[in-house]
Amino acid sequence: MGYADGVPRAAGNSAPVLAAGAQRTIAGRVCMDQFVLDVGDDAIAAGDEVVLWGPGDRGEPTAQQWADALDTIHYELVTRISGRFTRRYVGSAGAV
Repeated sequence: MGYADGVPRAAGNSAPVLAAGAQRTIAGRVCMDQFVLDVGDDAIAAGDEVVLWGPGDRGEPTAQQWADALDTIHYELVTRISGRFTRRYVGSAGAV
């Protein structure tokens, strides 16, 4: 996933991502369809869950955290993700 998929190029070296149970930071530039995370010496394996944003109740960053890091609004971020990904509504606090 990279800027061709809707991740802003400005997210490099600033945006938080949940990977293998901890928040990490995108390291370097967001490229066409990929980015790299700084995981330090932690063991990360293929297939480990990676979450760009969510409600924040499992430690994942929120869209607002990304917006704050990128000096934009959360709506811009969530609406720019490309059609290459399946969107799935999973609920909302207080929704009827």
